[in-house]
Amino acid sequence: MRSPGERRAWIRYRAGRPDSESEREIDPYGVVYRVGRWYCVGYCHLRQEPRVFRLDRVLEASLRTETFTRPAGFDSLAYVVRFVGDAAQ
Repeated sequence: MRSPGERRAWIRYRAGRPDSESEREIDPYGVVYRVGRWYCVGYCHLRQEPRVFRLDRVLEASLRTETFTRPAGFDSLAYVVRFVGDAAQ
Protein backbone atom coordinates (compact mmCIF):
# COMPACT_ATOMS: atom_id res chain seq x y z
CA MET A 1 0.00 0.00 0.00
CA ARG A 2 1.32 3.46 -0.92
CA SER A 3 1.77 6.15 1.70
CA PRO A 4 -0.19 9.45 1.36
CA GLY A 5 3.09 11.22 0.49
CA GLU A 6 3.15 9.39 -2.83
CA ARG A 7 -0.18 10.73 -4.07
CA ARG A 8 -0.41 13.66 -6.45
CA ALA A 9 -2.08 16.83 -5.15
CA TRP A 10 -4.09 19.59 -6.77
CA ILE A 11 -3.59 23.13 -5.47
CA ARG A 12 -4.98 26.57 -6.16
CA TYR A 13 -1.97 28.82 -5.60
CA ARG A 14 -1.45 32.57 -5.35
CA ALA A 15 2.06 33.76 -6.20
CA GLY A 16 3.44 37.09 -4.95
CA ARG A 17 0.84 39.27 -6.67
CA PRO A 18 -2.87 39.10 -5.72
CA ASP A 19 -3.91 38.64 -9.37
CA SER A 20 -1.57 35.69 -9.93
CA GLU A 21 -3.67 32.66 -9.00
CA SER A 22 -3.14 29.36 -10.79
CA GLU A 23 -4.29 25.77 -10.49
CA ARG A 24 -1.60 23.12 -10.47
CA GLU A 25 -1.09 19.42 -10.01
CA ILE A 26 2.04 18.64 -8.02
CA ASP A 27 3.89 15.58 -6.78
CA PRO A 28 4.83 16.74 -3.26
CA TYR A 29 8.35 15.61 -2.30
CA GLY A 30 8.57 17.28 1.11
CA VAL A 31 7.63 20.13 3.44
CA VAL A 32 10.32 22.43 4.84
CA TYR A 33 10.35 25.20 7.45
CA ARG A 34 12.84 27.92 6.55
CA VAL A 35 13.29 31.50 7.80
CA GLY A 36 9.85 31.72 9.39
CA ARG A 37 7.88 30.14 6.53
CA TRP A 38 6.65 26.68 5.50
CA TYR A 39 7.32 25.48 1.95
CA CYS A 40 6.26 22.48 -0.10
CA VAL A 41 8.75 21.19 -2.66
CA GLY A 42 7.54 19.04 -5.51
CA TYR A 43 7.24 18.37 -9.19
CA CYS A 44 4.86 20.87 -10.82
CA HIS A 45 3.03 19.38 -13.80
CA LEU A 46 2.14 22.86 -15.11
CA ARG A 47 5.78 24.02 -15.28
CA GLN A 48 7.16 20.48 -15.80
CA GLU A 49 9.95 20.89 -13.23
CA PRO A 50 10.45 20.83 -9.47
CA ARG A 51 9.13 23.98 -7.79
CA VAL A 52 8.89 25.53 -4.32
CA PHE A 53 5.47 26.62 -3.03
CA ARG A 54 4.89 28.76 0.05
CA LEU A 55 2.18 27.04 2.05
CA ASP A 56 0.62 30.35 3.16
CA ARG A 57 -0.12 31.00 -0.52
CA VAL A 58 -1.99 27.72 -1.09
CA LEU A 59 -5.65 28.75 -1.21
CA GLU A 60 -7.12 25.28 -1.66
CA ALA A 61 -5.73 21.74 -1.92
CA SER A 62 -6.90 18.17 -2.45
CA LEU A 63 -5.30 14.78 -2.99
CA ARG A 64 -5.63 13.06 -6.36
CA THR A 65 -5.76 9.34 -7.05
CA GLU A 66 -2.63 9.39 -9.24
CA THR A 67 0.54 8.21 -7.56
CA PHE A 68 4.21 9.00 -8.13
CA THR A 69 7.64 7.86 -7.04
CA ARG A 70 9.72 10.47 -5.26
CA PRO A 71 13.22 10.77 -6.78
CA ALA A 72 15.73 8.78 -4.76
CA GLY A 73 17.94 11.00 -2.64
CA PHE A 74 15.96 14.19 -3.28
CA ASP A 75 16.84 16.69 -0.52
CA SER A 76 13.88 19.01 0.04
CA LEU A 77 15.74 21.27 2.49
CA ALA A 78 18.69 21.74 0.13
CA TYR A 79 16.30 22.56 -2.72
CA VAL A 80 14.50 25.22 -0.66
CA VAL A 81 17.78 26.74 0.52
CA ARG A 82 18.98 26.89 -3.07
CA PHE A 83 15.88 28.77 -4.31
CA VAL A 84 14.80 30.72 -1.23
CA GLY A 85 18.10 31.29 0.52
CA ASP A 86 18.15 32.94 3.91
CA ALA A 87 15.71 35.76 3.16
CA ALA A 88 11.98 35.33 3.75
CA GLN A 89 10.08 36.05 0.55
